[in-house]
Amino acid sequence: AWARANERNYPYLWMLHSSLNGVKMTKAQAGRAIAQGMKKGVADLFLPVKNGEFSGLYIEMKSAKGRISPEQSKFLQAASDFGYACFICYSAVEAIDKIKGYYNLSK
Repeated sequence: AWARANERNYPYLWMLHSSLNGVKMTKAQAGRAIAQGMKKGVADLFLPVKNGEFSGLYIEMKSAKGRISPEQSKFLQAASDFGYACFICYSAVEAIDKIKGYYNLSK
């Protein structure tokens, strides 16, 4: 909701989108999603906006007690190696701060 409300304040923020990896699905739904290209480990949020030295921004959202899976760790490390900013956030407030900070890199 924050991103949609602030699209005018940050260039291309409207491009921020989420993967559906955290959505609960039936086995049949999960099978169809995997068949259509859903992959384990993909970060929850992606902002495909180049900024400074970074090609875009990935954010993995976790609950206060959440842990990163091996697939998530592998994905975030590879994305980082390819020039993306990558963060693990434990609240919406933290994710919003990371997005704001990402935009401030160019200032």
